[in-house]
Amino acid sequence: MTPEQAEEAPPGEPAELASLPVEVRAPVRALVHAVDQMRDHWAEADEARRRELWQQVHRAHDAVWGITVAVALARARV
Repeated sequence: MTPEQAEEAPPGEPAELASLPVEVRAPVRALVHAVDQMRDHWAEADEARRRELWQQVHRAHDAVWGITVAVALARARV
């Protein structure tokens, strides 16, 4: 991790997340949160809630891939 990345990482953020490009961190945090929500609430959820949990994970996953590709393309142009 570079000193700049360390300065921008919130306290207590896992090193794996802190080492990601700044643009990618928020979408990855959202994906981790969605997966945590699914794990924590799946057992007691009815069918509609399970569908909602699954959709949240998929949207967060798509956002991570979208920003990751955008960052890679932007860096390739430099």
